[in-house]
Amino acid sequence: MVSTSDAAQPGPPAIPALRTLLDRYTEDFDQHIDVLVDTMRDRIAEYHAVPAEEIRAFAEAIVPVVIAQLPALTINPLDVEPLAVLARLRAEQGFPPEALTRSIQIAAREVLREIDKLGAEQGLDAAVMLQVHDLSWQFATEAAAVIATINHDIALEMGRRESGRRADFLRDIVRGALPAQQIKVESTDFGLDPTIPYYPVRARPSSSREENRISLLIERTCATHTHRPVLALVDGDVVAVAPQPPTVEGSAALLIAVGEPAELTDIVESFRAATLALSTGLAFGRTGIVTLDDLGALPAILLSDDLVALLQKRHFTELGGDHGSNADVARTVWAWLECNQNVDEVAQQLHIHRNTVRYRLTRFKEITGLDLRRTDDLITAWLAIGRRVAAGLL
Repeated sequence: MVSTSDAAQPGPPAIPALRTLLDRYTEDFDQHIDVLVDTMRDRIAEYHAVPAEEIRAFAEAIVPVVIAQLPALTINPLDVEPLAVLARLRAEQGFPPEALTRSIQIAAREVLREIDKLGAEQGLDAAVMLQVHDLSWQFATEAAAVIATINHDIALEMGRRESGRRADFLRDIVRGALPAQQIKVESTDFGLDPTIPYYPVRARPSSSREENRISLLIERTCATHTHRPVLALVDGDVVAVAPQPPTVEGSAALLIAVGEPAELTDIVESFRAATLALSTGLAFGRTGIVTLDDLGALPAILLSDDLVALLQKRHFTELGGDHGSNADVARTVWAWLECNQNVDEVAQQLHIHRNTVRYRLTRFKEITGLDLRRTDDLITAWLAIGRRVAAGLL
């Protein structure tokens, strides 16, 4: 038994006749709940597998909230919010939100059916009864909105949890942190086939928008008829294992590094290669799909820290200053190295005369003591100037 006077929240003055009607309704509350439980089990298939006691508890939670709104003929949104707890519980149990919304509607309809009978017996004003109907369906609509919001929030939470699981799994396999047998077991949870080779893929988005572009590109171009890539944001980078390498159409200003295909249990070294390719590509302004092979010897510039520091100190002190002409010399030498020592191509790329190119090459020897016609000196120049380019100093 419930009392409308206990359930109602403070609000506008209640209509006395309506208050009396609702008190009569609550006198037979248990009987009304029994009918409601039977109706729900009959009309909602999902309730067939739910114990009657559980459905009754649900009805006993809903109906008092419904009838509490009626005496003052107003809806207090705060009175709908307690349904959020029930909605979250049901959603986490896997109960369809549509079924829960229909439960609210059935509860409102059954309450109205009984109230209509009592209203007719008491001769309650038709205008008041119309307001009761409007209010009940307004409540059902508000409740449905609460249920939809809760289910949306839960879907987002589940998506974040799933994304986190993928990120943890990918992080572990590319770092070699999982035993082979565990990889074979867990990979199937993410739709991966541990018996085929996958390409490790890594990219570093500069924004959430770019992250979405890269992710969509990988999902669209890396899938085959039988297998799909698995990707996640891992430590700020988009990381994926894909059955085929990605492709970038046109001149899209994206950089995506790819390693050689390998089985998931043996993908660590290939991912390291992709990581080095990504670091090198970023340092030297590359775009598109890059592999370690595409970059030639450039990655060696990033790996030779101690050696390059020594060479910088020995030969490049003068080039290290803020002298504009010296910086031009260094840039010209780097372009000459990148253009395979083709003076005409360097002149065209830098928009200078070919004689200016030759002059700067001579000037480089005067400043550094390095003769670019000698193999050792050429390699030294390539390492030292390349490091400056990678550091954004040229």
